[in-house]
Amino acid sequence: MLHVDQVSYSYHQGKHVVQAVQKVDLHIIQGESIGLVGESGCGKTTLGRLIAGILAPSEGTIQFLDAGRDIPVNSTEYRRRVQMVFQHPGQSLNPRYRVGQTIADPLRFLRGLPLSEIDVAVEQGLRRVGLDASFSIRRPLSLSGGQQQRVAIARALASGPGLLVLDEPTSSLDPTIQSRILRLLSDLQSSQNLSYLFISHDLSVVERLCQRVAVMYAGQIIELCDKEQLFSNPLHPYSKSLLAAVPKLNVGPKKKRVALRGEALSLSESIKGCSFQSRCPFVHDRCRDEAPKLDLVESRRSVACHLPYDELAATGPRG
Repeated sequence: MLHVDQVSYSYHQGKHVVQAVQKVDLHIIQGESIGLVGESGCGKTTLGRLIAGILAPSEGTIQFLDAGRDIPVNSTEYRRRVQMVFQHPGQSLNPRYRVGQTIADPLRFLRGLPLSEIDVAVEQGLRRVGLDASFSIRRPLSLSGGQQQRVAIARALASGPGLLVLDEPTSSLDPTIQSRILRLLSDLQSSQNLSYLFISHDLSVVERLCQRVAVMYAGQIIELCDKEQLFSNPLHPYSKSLLAAVPKLNVGPKKKRVALRGEALSLSESIKGCSFQSRCPFVHDRCRDEAPKLDLVESRRSVACHLPYDELAATGPRG
């Protein structure tokens, strides 16, 4: 459904050039949910905004296919088929608009629904996310955080998308409401045959909702694999440390823990070789001279690391 090919995005910040996303390859299959995880500031949200068409890549291409038809990223059809749900629903909803108008706009301007059909479609959209028709006359500030996020999801679904980019959609909610929203997203995916790019720092949420996981570091994807592969035996040293920081996860047999040193690479820093070299306990000369590529190392798993596969598999996230 979605093909991201060697996409990069950079911008100027004072005298520095920030390389927010660097040569990312990513493919999303219709009906699947793929998690995008990593530390704050690694480029996850920027990549999500590129895929949603909010930002334009500095390099590379993004291709969306609908029944084999290529839909241009800058087209109205692309905006209809790819929608984004943001982290803070209270900030993403216009406080001046009533809920009905918020959901009606994409029905009218992206789907081209006639005015005579919009009221019924708004009610259907509200019911789809577990809200009744009375919410259509309310304003966002009168809603709870969970209700606001349901409205934001209803707005995203109103255009009839095939792909939702979900940027930390439950992180601002309390655990009980978070669980309900995740259940809603899971049900919607099944009933609407939706694909999700689920951006999160919460690995337990990703484990619950996603089939595949992409691990991002310093603007690059450094491991991409099935969920079961990552949570049972992460390979990249950064992935190992990321999972080790979440003690409640079941990550398989205990192995030697990989401890990180130093701070994450700033995206405004230009470095030769591997972006992870300053923190990696296994760094060697090749890492300092040559950036590793995201290569297939086993079935359905790719890793960007110079270490041989047997060495990557020998150490795990726990001590």
